[in-house]
Amino acid sequence: MCREYALRFFDKWVILSAKYGFLHPQDIVPADYNVSFNRARPKPIGIHILRCQIASEGLAEFDTILVLGGRRYVEVVKAAFGGDYSYELPLAGAAGIGVMMQRLRRALDDNQEICVRAGE
Repeated sequence: MCREYALRFFDKWVILSAKYGFLHPQDIVPADYNVSFNRARPKPIGIHILRCQIASEGLAEFDTILVLGGRRYVEVVKAAFGGDYSYELPLAGAAGIGVMMQRLRRALDDNQEICVRAGE
């Protein structure tokens, strides 16, 4: 549902993979993998690699970073991009994946973005 939300409301977006880092929508992942930022093993991609990807992929050009993910993914994105950005966190405070999916479904059904800035 995150993909559907991104397609509906944004021209440019990427996916954060705990194994591969930032992926473009057209990128092909060769096989399933069991890596998450929520677990220490297998080890997820490092912040230093994410920072290199941000530079090489032109992701630093944006002023606002929107994160569709849970708390740990938000922490990783903020650590990778740093403090010079405004962050929008539409799923902040959601009490689990079910609530996150409900928010996204409602936004899609209403054709209305969810706007929650960091700190709100």
